[in-house]
Amino acid sequence: MTCCAANPLKTSQLMGDFPSYRIQPAPTFAYTGVDFAGPFLIKSHTASRRPLITKAYVCLFVCMLTRAIYLELVSDLTTSAFLAALRRFTSRRGLPCKMFSYNATNFVGAQNELEELARLFKDQQQARKISEYCTGQGIEWSFIPPRSPHFGGIWEAGVKQVKHHLTRIVGGYKLSYEEFYTTLTLQR
Repeated sequence: MTCCAANPLKTSQLMGDFPSYRIQPAPTFAYTGVDFAGPFLIKSHTASRRPLITKAYVCLFVCMLTRAIYLELVSDLTTSAFLAALRRFTSRRGLPCKMFSYNATNFVGAQNELEELARLFKDQQQARKISEYCTGQGIEWSFIPPRSPHFGGIWEAGVKQVKHHLTRIVGGYKLSYEEFYTTLTLQR
């Protein structure tokens, strides 16, 4: 009888196949994942001695094929702010074929800042506005399954990179909306 400890069977991990949109050649941002990063504190008025500090968010659009990241600054987590960011994105980068984002149940019980985003995707009226805009433009929208954040690993890695680099560049300074937007659009 052969001892299993002395002569173990070699095993190999079974890996799942990539989805077709991750390996098929396509234009950049044809398949796009979207997520929000933040909040970031910005100055609302630069003229006064004591400017009002408000929150701003960064909307990340991540190409699912090339992992290219496109950043848009939004003032809040409302549907209208997101649709404005989506319009700016599509006017500069073209219409994506399919977009991916979190399912609203992923944000249940999350931090207070993420609750606003959860309500955005959870609210049927807001979701209807987004889907109407997307279907009118010919964009297919797909939510990842509930409670499976590993499906959004590409855009979560993008959020981590953006936060890391913004912390290094901006530090503790409070920038105005225009200064922060300029910082996001600089290419080096």
